[in-house]
Amino acid sequence: MSTKTNEHFSEDTIWYDYDSSGSITEKKIPWVLQNIPEDTSSILDIGCGNGIITNELSKSFKTTGADMSDAALKQVNCPTINCSSESIPVESESFDMVFSSQLLEHLNNEQLEASVKEFKRIASRYILITVPHKEFLKFCETKCPKCNAVFNTNGHYQSFDLLRIKELFSDDFELIKHSLGGSLHQQYNPFLMDIRQNLGNRYYNPVKYTMCPNCKNDDFPLVKGNLISKICNGLNRIVSPRANYWILTLFERRNHDNT
Repeated sequence: MSTKTNEHFSEDTIWYDYDSSGSITEKKIPWVLQNIPEDTSSILDIGCGNGIITNELSKSFKTTGADMSDAALKQVNCPTINCSSESIPVESESFDMVFSSQLLEHLNNEQLEASVKEFKRIASRYILITVPHKEFLKFCETKCPKCNAVFNTNGHYQSFDLLRIKELFSDDFELIKHSLGGSLHQQYNPFLMDIRQNLGNRYYNPVKYTMCPNCKNDDFPLVKGNLISKICNGLNRIVSPRANYWILTLFERRNHDNT
């Protein structure tokens, strides 16, 4: 889950159908649970959202959820902290594990650096992270019809692969497990995307609750494809591979005392 810096996500309604596809309940939760080490007893879920994963964790572990959205935290069934991921009011190494699902991609570079520092400060032993895998950020870019600002409709600023995640955490933590999961999705060729956007003027149709970060417009009419976009999409299906959408990484603190 993630906390997005978007006014819509302070509203209750967005959180009621957050997992409308069922992918989190059916695929992600079992995947996360099977990767939690047996010696874990306490978990801090940072960016817990409405607690769809947090509430499951709380059935087996002493769990606390942290998120910026009051609306989201209303649905969390365990202790919660309303805070940003950059500054979390808990003591150092106060939880066996820091867990975070689909948060880091929503942070700008400064926020990411501060949040990773907090993850490493708080986790006494493990950090378990899931993020989109090799996400092509331009795919979900849309253009605001009022101010022409181009932005990612999901509020994503970061793209991750295994190497980048290791670079973020490997100074204090050692990668002990990683895997790919989630549904297969069609990747998009950057050259074809440039043609589709710049020549075809065809951008991604925003999903519900999209708001322009520049002018706060939230009215995005459905835009149909054109000849250029259809050609690009057709070619892309031929040249681009399909890949799992999520990557999971499990880190262990290097200096942990096993005695």
